[in-house]
Amino acid sequence: MNRGRSFYYVLEHPCSVMSEVTVMHTIFAVFIVLMLSLGVAGAEDSASAYTDPVTGMEFVKVQDGLYMGKYEVTNAQFKKFRPAHNLKKYTHNGHSFDGDNQPVVYVSQSDAFLFGDWLSRKTGMKYRLPEENEWERACKEGGDTETYWDDDRDACLYANVCDKTCKRAFGFKSETFDCDDGFAVTSPVGRKKPNKFGLYDMLGNVWEWTNTWKVISRDVGVMEGGSWLDEPAGFGCSNSTMAPTSLKDNNIGFRLVLEK
Repeated sequence: MNRGRSFYYVLEHPCSVMSEVTVMHTIFAVFIVLMLSLGVAGAEDSASAYTDPVTGMEFVKVQDGLYMGKYEVTNAQFKKFRPAHNLKKYTHNGHSFDGDNQPVVYVSQSDAFLFGDWLSRKTGMKYRLPEENEWERACKEGGDTETYWDDDRDACLYANVCDKTCKRAFGFKSETFDCDDGFAVTSPVGRKKPNKFGLYDMLGNVWEWTNTWKVISRDVGVMEGGSWLDEPAGFGCSNSTMAPTSLKDNNIGFRLVLEK
């Protein structure tokens, strides 16, 4: 073997000869460019999402410094904070709300506050309920979206609403959505299509507590999003409702935001 030459020097044209030094410099430069591009992309990807190590909750970036829960808080996640939260005793015509991946229900606004405070202390991060305007901006995908469908027959693709299943299960006489998703009550989170921010169940499934009170009283809180029990009228990202902050029901839950 000729030790003065490298095997890299043989090119397609017989007269093309490149020194070993030149080839190695070229390869090294290409390698650095690739690594830098991968590194930058990886940093951007990791900066747009975050997973809490205690509960496994996933968050997506919705604006500078603010990440929103990708899903509503589930029974399994809430029970890490309050193991005694047992929904087995609560059924609706025999339909259960106690599945691990169903959204936690029968929680007051105070319960939601306490969960966020507990997780903040445990992790050193800042978790809380979203403000009403933060929630609506995320629901509207940063624009003026009200619903993710044009035809109510497509609502079940994006939201667990009161549909044909709901009507059959409970014999409702009022108007329901003209679609059928098979869920009579709450569905496991993430079964529907997400919005453009990558958030699931922003409409339907459960009403979500916010960190906002109305001027009437600090005992009256704002909830957003509608639920599995709601009809088509007034359904949308701007459709909020007010309720006593102590209220607990089978169609009320929440999701958190993370300041980061």
